[in-house]
Amino acid sequence: MKMQLSERELSKITLTDLTRFLENKGWKLGEFADSRRLLFYGPVSDRGNPLQIVVPSSDSYIDYYERINDLLNTLSNIYSESIETILSRIALVSHDLLRMKVMSSLTENNTIPLDVAVNEVKGLKGLFLWGACSEYTSKPHFDKAISLAEKHVRNCRFGHTFEGSFGFTISSPLLSDYSQLSLYTGEVEPPYERRVMERIVRGLSIMKEAVIEDNAAMFVDNFTIGFNARMCDALVEMSNEQKNLLSFEIDWSYQINPSPGLSKIRWIEIGPKEIELAKYASDELKKIAPFQETIIGKITTLHSVIEPLSDIEIPRSAVIKYKYEDHSVDVKLELNKNQYLQAYEAHGAGKTIRVKGDLYRKGSIWKMDNISSVEIL
Repeated sequence: MKMQLSERELSKITLTDLTRFLENKGWKLGEFADSRRLLFYGPVSDRGNPLQIVVPSSDSYIDYYERINDLLNTLSNIYSESIETILSRIALVSHDLLRMKVMSSLTENNTIPLDVAVNEVKGLKGLFLWGACSEYTSKPHFDKAISLAEKHVRNCRFGHTFEGSFGFTISSPLLSDYSQLSLYTGEVEPPYERRVMERIVRGLSIMKEAVIEDNAAMFVDNFTIGFNARMCDALVEMSNEQKNLLSFEIDWSYQINPSPGLSKIRWIEIGPKEIELAKYASDELKKIAPFQETIIGKITTLHSVIEPLSDIEIPRSAVIKYKYEDHSVDVKLELNKNQYLQAYEAHGAGKTIRVKGDLYRKGSIWKMDNISSVEIL
C-alpha cells in the first residue's frame, strides 16, 4: 500500500541528503538522457539485473514532492522498512538523531500524562543546552547558558514521537550551516554540533560504567568530557522522581564517523542507580569553586575550532605547563581572541607567560577561565 507523506514531512530532507543516502547504500549514478532526472543503479534484483530508480534533478519542479514520495515508497519496499524509517535514515546524512524512550507505570496506550511529557521535553532541552555550554568551555557548573549554546539548541529539531513505551526524537545538525558540510574532510576534530552529541552519549556511557564499577568519582571527575551539574539536573528531571526508566538510542550521521569509542554505542538505559549518581554528581560539581590565581609557565598546546582570528564567538584555548608544589601540571586556559594571540606569540617564541584568572581543580583536571590578564615575560 502506497503511503502519502505531507510536503512538510518531505521537506525535512534535501536532494543532497537523498543522493548521499543512495551513494552510502551503494547506488551508482548512471547516464540518463533526460536532464530533469537522475538515474541510479542499485543492488541486483532476483532477475540478475541491477535495480534502477529515478530522482528529480531539481527541487523546483512542480511535481517534486510527489516524485520524492514515490521514491521513498520504492525504497521502503526494497529495504523492507517503513517509509517513516527511510525518511529518518535519509535525514541522518546531515543530522544525528537521539531517541529517548520513557518506560513508566504512567504510560498507557503509548501515551503519558501531559505534565510528564513537558518535563521530558524540558529535560531533553537542558541536556543539549548545558552540553553545548560545556563544549564551549568545560566548567563543572553553569549559572547561565552561553549564547552559542542557545543558538545550537535553536538549530536542533524535535522529531515525531514514536511507539514502544513512549518516545521522543531530537534531530541535531552536524553543522549549523549545512552548505559547509561537504567541505568537512575528517582531518580535523568533529564540528561543534557533533561534539555536543558526543558529549551527551559519552557522559551517559561513563555514568553506566561508574555505576557498574561503583565508582562515583569516575563520573564526577570526567566533567571535562562528560556531564556538568546542569546536565545531571536535566537527567534527574526526566526521571520524574525516579519513576521513569529512560532508554537512549543514538543514530550517528553517515557523513562523519563518531569519535573512537563511541561508534559502537547504540543505546543506553538509565535507571534508579544512574539517577542517584546524577543527583550526587550534581551536588559535587556545584561544590567545585574556582579561586583567583596567577600562574606562570610555557604554552604547550593551542586550540581553536575554526580560524582563531575570527571575530565570531568561538572556543579558543591553550594548555600551559605550570609548576604546582613539587610537580608540573597541565592547566587548560579558556581565552578570548586577544589573549589567544598573546599565547600564540609566546608559544612561537618559546617564552614564558603569566596568566591571572579563576583556577579550579577536580581530580587530575586543572582549568582556568575568566582570565583577566595575559603577560609575556
